Amino acid sequence: MRRLQVTVIIPMAFVFMLVGLVQGEPDAPAVNRRLNLLEMNDAQVQNLSPVLKQVRLVMADQVLAIGALEQKLAQATEAQEIHQLEREMAAVYLAAEIEILEVQARYLRRDGRVAEAELLVANVEELRNPGPRPVTKTVPQRQEVQK
Repeated sequence: MRRLQVTVIIPMAFVFMLVGLVQGEPDAPAVNRRLNLLEMNDAQVQNLSPVLKQVRLVMADQVLAIGALEQKLAQATEAQEIHQLEREMAAVYLAAEIEILEVQARYLRRDGRVAEAELLVANVEELRNPGPRPVTKTVPQRQEVQK
């Protein structure tokens, strides 16, 4: 099983939920249960292309992970705990976005569309290792006019 390499800290339980069974072809009942989270019925699941099925599986895992974190967040009382849960939620969103881009790149390469795949890989690297943010100029504060 392949693991995500993300620059933020993600609890391992969520990494395993996100990566889940995306590699290879998971069994149909498990796929259907996970995709039912996205309000897809069995017939709709059967009509998905392999790449869309894997993308939807990542999305379903994201729904599960965010749902679990939202439950914890609803019960959190201390500011530090709330901030930690919010950081974990952001990490789940980031990990899912990276996984979706990697799935798409894998299928693009398989189809011989290497240039497009490399563009997605560059986007993944930017997400994993964001460069310095541009400095924004601040507007000087207005000074009171003395009368």
